[in-house]
Amino acid sequence: MATLWTGERGSIKPKADFNAKDDAVALRKAMKGLGTNEKTLIDVLTQRSSGQRQLICKAYQEEAPGKTLVEDLEGDTHGHFEDLLVALVTPPAIYDCQEITKAMKGVGTKDSVLIEIFATRSNKQMKEISDAYIKQTEKKLTLDLKKETSGEFAKAILILAEGKRDENTHVDAAKAKEDAKTLYNAGEKKWGTDESKFIDILCQRSIPQLRQTLVEYKTISGKSLQESIEGEMSGDLEELLVAIVKCVKNVPAYLAERLHQGMKGGGTDECTLNRIMVSRSEIDMLDIRAEFKKLYSYSLHSAIEVRLHPLTFTLTLTLNLTPTLALTLTLNFTLTLTLALTLTLNLTLTFTLTLTPTLALTLTLNLTLTFTLALTLTLNLTLTPTLAVTLTLTLTLALTLTLNLTLTLTLALTLTLTLTLALSLILTLTPTLTLTFALTLTLTLTLTLTLTLTPTLTLTLTQTPTPHPNPHPHPSPYPYPHPNPHPNPNPYPKPDRDKVFSHY
Repeated sequence: MATLWTGERGSIKPKADFNAKDDAVALRKAMKGLGTNEKTLIDVLTQRSSGQRQLICKAYQEEAPGKTLVEDLEGDTHGHFEDLLVALVTPPAIYDCQEITKAMKGVGTKDSVLIEIFATRSNKQMKEISDAYIKQTEKKLTLDLKKETSGEFAKAILILAEGKRDENTHVDAAKAKEDAKTLYNAGEKKWGTDESKFIDILCQRSIPQLRQTLVEYKTISGKSLQESIEGEMSGDLEELLVAIVKCVKNVPAYLAERLHQGMKGGGTDECTLNRIMVSRSEIDMLDIRAEFKKLYSYSLHSAIEVRLHPLTFTLTLTLNLTPTLALTLTLNFTLTLTLALTLTLNLTLTFTLTLTPTLALTLTLNLTLTFTLALTLTLNLTLTPTLAVTLTLTLTLALTLTLNLTLTLTLALTLTLTLTLALSLILTLTPTLTLTFALTLTLTLTLTLTLTLTPTLTLTLTQTPTPHPNPHPHPSPYPYPHPNPHPNPNPYPKPDRDKVFSHY
């Protein structure tokens, strides 16, 4: 039967054949002596209803006089695992009270925690929370909220904390149209926003009445009320009013979204995860699970498993790189040697013959000799060296990949170098000898480079289990994988709260 803190759609039900004394003895034994049997703590505390856990707390004091179950849990466990177990044995109203106190403690207020609690609790639940706050702190909740919040956000949160929402289940269609028009005139239709009108209507009308108002607003504005709030407001007030609108439509869907936000990105918001899982475990956790699967296409169970027990993989990458370097060097060496030898011989011979009687003979001889020598030398040289290099590289990475890769790279480089050298030599000898020497050198260099890379890439995936600091390792009950895992970069292993949540 549903009560103030339970419902028909909870994932935890009262255990049949329940015996508080037997459970108290089992818990006492699990924490007695050296070490802690965490499996027993999990099995007992996650498979009993909140009411049954309160009876266990009472029986535990009788079993161990002078001690309480909460004190022993705080002494024998640690971290977020301790927070979760303590939350399970704390009455719901007191647990909410403690979460509100932590949100207001220290510098700054964690408004998102206040928004989540006040937007999802009923008037009667808020009354119990306020009473528990007085007992825990000897102060009124509303007075502390006034100190820690301000502006229109403070006004809205105080209305919710006072539990003044109309609980009439009858829907007044005319009133819904009127409220929708008021909201439209206070926001979309005017310059600036009258935030007080939004606060009065959203924080005080009944949930069924607000559902009809949302329909009427869409008809008048053409936009949803959530879209208008997001466009007209900002900050904490926007977040609070949007949360109220989401809860009016579907509380489990809103809480599923909160869980997803708490587990996405680089880390996990353990406090949000604990708070929602514990506080809704007997109310509507089955619906939250269904909405989570509908919104994100994978189960809440697998999401928690991946976030709290991230898999650690060791990837060994062996790269065999055998490049073949074919270097073709073509050297065209042309040597042109031109030897021009010009020999000019001017010979004058005068012969005089005198005979008697008078005979004079004169002979004159002129001789010119020209000699030309031309020499051409051409040299062609081709050099082709081959270089073979083998390289082995071993690399360890954190990847999940199997890949066979063959890479062939061919690089052809042709270099042509032409060198012309002209040398002239003139040699003059006596008698007249002129020697001309001309040298023409043409050098052509052709370089062809062929590079072939044929690596074999083999990735071997080996799962390395994450060590747990506690000498008693926690069992992992999750049988199915996460369809879209996001590895948690936190190097510290989480306690085995996924086992706790597996019962939810």
